[in-house]
Order: sequence, then C-alpha cells, then structure tokens
Amino acid sequence: MEYVCKTYIEYLEHGVTRIEGKIDEVLDRELKSVKLLDKAYGFRFFDIILAQVEVDGRLIELRSKRINESPVYYYKARVLTHKEVMEGIPNNEKLLLYMDINGWDKVIQTRTGQFLEFREEDVILD
Repeated sequence: MEYVCKTYIEYLEHGVTRIEGKIDEVLDRELKSVKLLDKAYGFRFFDIILAQVEVDGRLIELRSKRINESPVYYYKARVLTHKEVMEGIPNNEKLLLYMDINGWDKVIQTRTGQFLEFREEDVILD
C-alpha cells in the first residue's frame, strides 16, 4: 500500500465557547513562511498520513489521526507565574482559582488577552 504524508498548520483563535481554528495544508514547517491570521493568537503543525486501498473494485481513502504534532507557537504572548498573576493581574481571583484547581504553575496570556495553560514545550514568538 502506498501512502503520502501531508503537513498542516492549525491557526488557533478563541471562539465564543471554545478554542477554534482554521486548518491549511502547507509544504513545510518553516516558521518564516507562516502568516498569522488577524484573530489568531498562535498556531501548531501536524501531519496526516493518507493512503488509498481498493475495496470491492473501488478506491477508498484512509486518513490517520494527527501525528507529529508540534508545540503551540504563540505570537506576542507572555508567560506568568502564579506569583506574577497574583501581583500583576487585577481581579485575578477566578484565574488563580482555575490555576490552583488545574495544578498550573504558569499561564500564558495570549496577544488577544486570554489566559491558557502554559506547557514547557510551548514557544513564544515576537
């Protein structure tokens, strides 16, 4: 069976009730070729394997789940510790409670103002 690996970029943006995104196929994972969408706070890359098999004389396309998912690349964001949130973010009670409940040591404040969990593999771009 022959297969092809395709690479995609997912632009991340905040929706009304959840994180939404737009996905495009790309030729490579070169950061310099990424043009961030206006509403997006970041992006990530991933691959999907595509294959075709013949079943009862018909070609059927098979698609893998996401593989080789990159870290999230945040644009113009800042990482804050629990102490920095306590001292520098007004009306921080809900955020601090959320950090405590989820066991987050750090959060990332996106360029659009939202706070998300910061994972050590995440990358901040200027």
